[in-house]
Amino acid sequence: MVNSSHDSSQPAAPSFSVCICTRDRPEDLARALRSVEASTYPAHQIIVSDDSKEPHTRAMVTSEFPQVVFLEGPRKGLGANRNSALDAVTGTHVAFIDDDAALSPDFLARVAHSLQHGGQHPEKLIITGYELNHGARIFANGTTFLGFQSRAYRAGDYQNTVVINSAVFPAWLFKLIRFDEHLVYGYDEVDIMMRATLQGKCVVRSLPEAFNCHYPSMVNREYYRSFIEASRIYVTHKRYRWFERNRTKAALFLTLAMAHNVLHNVRSHGPKGLARSVRTASLARGYIRRYTPEGLALQNENNRTSTHLSSNLGSRSVP
Repeated sequence: MVNSSHDSSQPAAPSFSVCICTRDRPEDLARALRSVEASTYPAHQIIVSDDSKEPHTRAMVTSEFPQVVFLEGPRKGLGANRNSALDAVTGTHVAFIDDDAALSPDFLARVAHSLQHGGQHPEKLIITGYELNHGARIFANGTTFLGFQSRAYRAGDYQNTVVINSAVFPAWLFKLIRFDEHLVYGYDEVDIMMRATLQGKCVVRSLPEAFNCHYPSMVNREYYRSFIEASRIYVTHKRYRWFERNRTKAALFLTLAMAHNVLHNVRSHGPKGLARSVRTASLARGYIRRYTPEGLALQNENNRTSTHLSSNLGSRSVP
């Protein structure tokens, strides 16, 4: 078991490790890296974990951004790629931005100010701003019973979701939990936040004046699309079955989620939607079957033998 104790003292000025996971988007990645370099509050560290199939990304980073920590990704999906980046973190705090996102010049400065003036227990804070997506402001929403992030928070609501492109986490948190490596794409931020607030006992602070920009790339978009619905079903089922320990709720959710998926696909795509639903159901069931005590024990053993984390992160834990 990982020791969950951690030093509650924080340095006067937080140091940010900015992690960028990428997959065959060198032009987008270059813009993201330039945005981090332009930060008015210098990043302590910039880490790129590369899941690309082609060598262009490595060539671009090593030639144009030699100060960046470049890692060959595991090429198993976004969850595993995020964990790859975390292996190299040496800062007190971690920010993730997508390769098709850009850091606002004052984002880190605003977050640092919030952390330094955070009242009691700033070490437990996860800070989230909003995302500017082609001019539209995207704020964190709560999840519905079916797991959709469509429930707007009201004043005083308990918040347990973030906008991943505009969020900062305490680095110690990732001694306790890691991103779920079953997740190829989608809902990884919902899953990690569920466990951060439950297992890490962190709290979310919304910082409405802080934002980063997102320019969604079409590269890989169709590949990723097939995983999103399966990820939602898996992550939501995991919450009800394994964290809330409510078998009845989990079973009801799974029945309704599968039915909703079929109806939505048939309405949107006609008879061809049935094939999409079958693929989603197959992916989701595969994820759910692997998320068992036995499957997790095997995954944890594989992680311990294949991955050696730096001393400031400790050993990898069961997701």
